[in-house]
Amino acid sequence: MFGSKTRQIDIEMFTIYDTKVDAYREPVFAANEHDLYRTLHNTFMKDRDNNKYFLNAEDFQVFKVGDYCFKTGTLVSMEPKHVFNMHDIKGAVLKETPAMEPTPLQGH
Repeated sequence: MFGSKTRQIDIEMFTIYDTKVDAYREPVFAANEHDLYRTLHNTFMKDRDNNKYFLNAEDFQVFKVGDYCFKTGTLVSMEPKHVFNMHDIKGAVLKETPAMEPTPLQGH
């Protein structure tokens, strides 16, 4: 109801940790971890050849680092909480898209 003290969370904040560099990347926002997973999955499906997160997926991990409320404009940070690894998404993409098979010659 009106005047409620419960904190509204409209969007969650995540970061990608690079194990080779030993550093976190700039934050990204998504509705939740499932939304971010889907976004990354779709990106991997569209472009693999030029995507460093796909090419070197074993080097990257995704962490939740906060929540944001549109109404109050408040950002609440938290200790990084691991949510998934990029290589999990890469594996799912590779399972869904089989390797190209040569087409049989017609009439042979």
